[in-house]
Amino acid sequence: MSFKQVSNCIHIKTMNTINQILHNLELSELSWEHDNHLTKSLFSTKFPLISIVVPVYNGSKYIEAAIKSILNQTYSNYEIIVVDDGSTDDTRDKLKPYEDEICYLYQTNKGSASARNLGIKVAKGELIAFLDADDYWSMPEKLEKQVACFSENPNLGCVNTGWRIVNENNKHIKTVQPWHKAPELNLETWLRRKCVRTSAMIFRREWLEKVGGFDEELRQSHDVDLILRLSLAGCQTMWLKEGTVCYRQHDENTTKNSLRQAKYVQAVLDKFFARDDLPKSIRQMESQTRYHTLVWLAWYQYRAYALDETVRLLQKSLNYTPYLRVENIPHWLTSFARFSADRGEKIDIDFLTSSRQWQELITSILRLSNHQFQPEPNAHSKNPPENNSWEACLKLGETYQQIGDLEQAAIEYQRVIQLKPDLTQAYKNMGEVREQQGQVSQAISSYQKAVELGLDDFSMYEKLVKLLSSQQKWSEAIAIYCRLLEFQPDNKEVLEQLSYAIYQQAQSDSNH
Repeated sequence: MSFKQVSNCIHIKTMNTINQILHNLELSELSWEHDNHLTKSLFSTKFPLISIVVPVYNGSKYIEAAIKSILNQTYSNYEIIVVDDGSTDDTRDKLKPYEDEICYLYQTNKGSASARNLGIKVAKGELIAFLDADDYWSMPEKLEKQVACFSENPNLGCVNTGWRIVNENNKHIKTVQPWHKAPELNLETWLRRKCVRTSAMIFRREWLEKVGGFDEELRQSHDVDLILRLSLAGCQTMWLKEGTVCYRQHDENTTKNSLRQAKYVQAVLDKFFARDDLPKSIRQMESQTRYHTLVWLAWYQYRAYALDETVRLLQKSLNYTPYLRVENIPHWLTSFARFSADRGEKIDIDFLTSSRQWQELITSILRLSNHQFQPEPNAHSKNPPENNSWEACLKLGETYQQIGDLEQAAIEYQRVIQLKPDLTQAYKNMGEVREQQGQVSQAISSYQKAVELGLDDFSMYEKLVKLLSSQQKWSEAIAIYCRLLEFQPDNKEVLEQLSYAIYQQAQSDSNH
């Protein structure tokens, strides 16, 4: 609605004043909706404590749920500013029932950073809350409790909370309580954990203005960039250790564009570490931060089935890794499993490890690792350099076993056995895998080979003797029981089991 269409009750001189105010705020290209709210906003003497900024772009499917969750709050001294970032769907129509409750602003599409900044510019509240149009506040006391935090801590610049992950139908996926891994919200924590969810956070407006708001050049990850700048500037943040918001995962999430996500996350780090005012301790975190971020981005590409990009990012992470090359392989896999679990998802590790891209990457790492491990040739030695790629295969097998990919674990352990036939740990691990697969005979064979090579391991003996007894191999079981008694001579349970095995062997001998 243009200004000419605003209610005739506003005098022409007042209209000129409004235009001048908007011009000064650089908002002259905006279309202001809802004359009632416009009148109340400009002439009300009551200023809200909290301004709630809701950026939306083609969010008609979820915007009403977001608005309703605000109106359901027990704290009422707030204003709602909806910034429509050039929606082409029926978002505006969905907001009409709430025209007396919100201030609706429309701008041509410039990105959510720009939309949030616009909301900050027109906000009247001392505190600024954000709510993405596809999220909603699940706790009616959210504002009330966060306001109390600010009241009790005058120097506080931001209050963060936990959240729940839900799907497009509001089905619960995962409860996220980041304070367990990030109890203190300082610059180091933000770099390591990046536990940023703008829909959960409330800021003092003066801090947002001090650092210049969101970087509009960043179409994604501008929230992480903002938090890093705020923390570097000295903004104090604390936890309200409760879940207050539902973060909705759906096919239209902006972060679903994994290639753009990777581009902008790396851009944020490039921008941050290019600064010349970073503390030395933070500067020293650059390689570590870049490594873990690249692994996380690789997992993000894996989720999007972009395996070429997954492998490219993993290769890039090798430039910053704190590990030996072979140690990266199990770290990548365990990280992928952890990232998936954090999102309430199951990892399909076969999709990755059976792919051509992954196998080529692993082959290149093992080849380079062999070169890395080999000593310089000794002119006086007739023995060739030892092939140490078994170490990588062993670590990889243990990782596959840990995440439940038993068949791939068995393949890696078999490679270890081929490369280093006398390694008892490989036989023990293979026995465990075969036992988990229900392949009893193969498990017994692997355990027995480990025993033959001299492995003294009480827990393995227990597993082996249990399997031997289940197969009624009493004479072999008796030998292992005797080994167990060498560890624990007074173990009554083992003595009883040995007696039973001797009895069964005697019965078997008499029958023959």
